[in-house]
Amino acid sequence: NQVDAVANGDGDIVAKAGVKGTSTNTARLKRPSIASNLKYLYSELAGEMLIGYNADKLAHGAVIITFADPRVNVRVSATHQLSITIDDVEVLVDISTTIKTTIKNLKQQDKIQSMVSLFNTNGVSPLASPASVVVPR
Repeated sequence: NQVDAVANGDGDIVAKAGVKGTSTNTARLKRPSIASNLKYLYSELAGEMLIGYNADKLAHGAVIITFADPRVNVRVSATHQLSITIDDVEVLVDISTTIKTTIKNLKQQDKIQSMVSLFNTNGVSPLASPASVVVPR
């Protein structure tokens, strides 16, 4: 069961994660709360900064978007999607834990290009990209 397999026998950890203690399903039952206590930390290497934050037990990881241009606007545009705009250019970032993702908020007849990078605790994969396609409807 989840209490033994995931939380080393600590039922409180399982309860805080939103997972039923008797379930064999490891899926989270609700979305994580907002990251808290965000702060930049200096790195000893040139061109690098560390960012630290607190995340609740529902989080599997984080997507961190960094920019220096004040024209950049980042917003949540769908349940698993971020919209990044600079002037009239919009980039959609879809966050997925499956091998099929519905890309939302596309405009009819736009020619789109997508790039995919997989990630886990060891890092990110090289970028892969299918051929561009025109949104039919």
